[in-house]
Amino acid sequence: MKDEIIIRTYVIFLVFVLAGFVILGRVAQIGIIEGDKWRSRGDSLYVKYLPVEAERGNILSSDGRLLVTSLPLFDVRMDLLASKRDQFITHLDSLALCLSRYVNPALSERAFRDLLWRERQAGNRYLMLKDDVSYAQMELIKTFPLFRMGQHKSGLIIVKRSRRERPYRMLASRTLGSVREGANPVGLEGAYNKVLSGETGSRLVQKVAKDIWVPVDDIGDYEPERGQDIKTHIDIDIQDITEQALYKAVAHHDALGGTAVVMEVNTGAIKAMANLSRSGDDIGEYFNYAVAEGTEPGSTFKLATMMALFEDGFISPEDKLDLHHGNINLCGKTIKDAEDHGGIVTMRQAFAMSSNVGMALTAKKFYEKNPKKFIARLKQFGLHERTKIDLEGEPNPFIKEPHNEKENWSCTTIPWMAHGYELAMTPLQTLTFYNAIANKGKKVKPQLVSQIMDYSEPVKTFDPVIMDNKICSSSALDFALDLLKSTSDSAGTAKALKNRLYAIAGKTGTAVTNYFKGDVNEGKKYQASFVGFFPADEPKYSCIVVLYEPKANGYYGASAAMPVFKEIADYCISSQFILPGEIIDLDDITVNNNIKAG
Repeated sequence: MKDEIIIRTYVIFLVFVLAGFVILGRVAQIGIIEGDKWRSRGDSLYVKYLPVEAERGNILSSDGRLLVTSLPLFDVRMDLLASKRDQFITHLDSLALCLSRYVNPALSERAFRDLLWRERQAGNRYLMLKDDVSYAQMELIKTFPLFRMGQHKSGLIIVKRSRRERPYRMLASRTLGSVREGANPVGLEGAYNKVLSGETGSRLVQKVAKDIWVPVDDIGDYEPERGQDIKTHIDIDIQDITEQALYKAVAHHDALGGTAVVMEVNTGAIKAMANLSRSGDDIGEYFNYAVAEGTEPGSTFKLATMMALFEDGFISPEDKLDLHHGNINLCGKTIKDAEDHGGIVTMRQAFAMSSNVGMALTAKKFYEKNPKKFIARLKQFGLHERTKIDLEGEPNPFIKEPHNEKENWSCTTIPWMAHGYELAMTPLQTLTFYNAIANKGKKVKPQLVSQIMDYSEPVKTFDPVIMDNKICSSSALDFALDLLKSTSDSAGTAKALKNRLYAIAGKTGTAVTNYFKGDVNEGKKYQASFVGFFPADEPKYSCIVVLYEPKANGYYGASAAMPVFKEIADYCISSQFILPGEIIDLDDITVNNNIKAG
């Protein structure tokens, strides 16, 4: 009996000893090995670090004016339990008076007093007093009775944030873009987000209630580093006139939308980029057509066709061809001119009149048996390349490969490509090609940003980027310039541009965007465009204007898009060039909106 009791005692003792070792081991594991893990988890229930967004950098115009900036704002809250009862009661009336007078006059002194007392009784530690407070108002609030004692003694809580502001409101809004939670970043705000956003800081906060964390003053706080500024090439005055002219055209022609871009010839600097489209009855900047909208360009592509034919030695300006009175049938499809231009004309005249028939017949004659030669020339001009502008969303140009069934190469391809169909380009890609002609064959990259700056000091400068030193021969450049000038002759589609003040070299374009719908006009949709440069002999700027689906008051390039181009060019010439005032004739700078052209 005695032995049995002793054995049981030892067994129980051994169990307790083993249990003790297990407990000690677990304590050691939690306290030493996993100590940091559990301590941080415990601390996170009461205090933790939250990220603090840095002040976002500014976006500046070419002359340093603010296009986008960050306005600092503050939310003013109060921890009603932070102050001692006697201090709270002592300052309650005077604090309520200040809040009523300077913060929210809609609430009386008595209403504020009752609110503060009631919320203290309820234990509210995060009462909102005022949101969207300016810096000056925030500094004033810090001097109020009780609040002047500091955060810990008064319970004053100030949470800083910022709001993006545009001093010029909607000017170039789509180009400038935005970065918003839950939406894809767009424009310069999106493309330069890392530069503009700076370095996020952190702040120690304390949990005072469920999902409520209040800042704690602590030396461990890490101040955010402000974002850098970006300086653009945008000229506010040119941008303004470009948007105004485009807006009037979109409204007057009841167009679905439109775009206009002004570029400096030698550098590729974008001085203005406007994009307007309809949303119900509103006309605003909702989509960047210039960069992201690849469509069939129509007649503005005829310059590339003529240059290819000339480079290959197939044509000269005075060669004759038969326009068949502007109506032919090729591959079972009808090709028409905007009007009957008669029969025999020269190649220069065919281009000036924007004859679809002339381009289609000539290209078919010389390239039908060797289409690779035609496509090779288009690639030589760089028409298959993106501009690589510093904005997201640019598609690749669509230039078909010869006899590629996947790309629907067919009998119609060569003659239709010749006058701007069965291919796709964005307005900016078309402008870059014309700008190379103006720049003596040198193709430059379009650029919106000139510098990255840190507190007015340049950190990085973006020099002009040459994409191709010469896209064609010198003789082809002279030929192209002659063609573009011919459009403003008496028989040309751009004759309304001709004036005694300055010369414009350019090309009208009118594309039927659903051209296989039928031969009747009903139901057809149009795209009107004009692209060129000025002054023609010493080009300073190139410009393109495109109107999508104009429905009223004309839909041709000459009647819908060219007046916008002319208004922009007139402003640039009058504001930036020294010209004798006596030679200016107002009749010469008035555009006839009734001109019909291809």
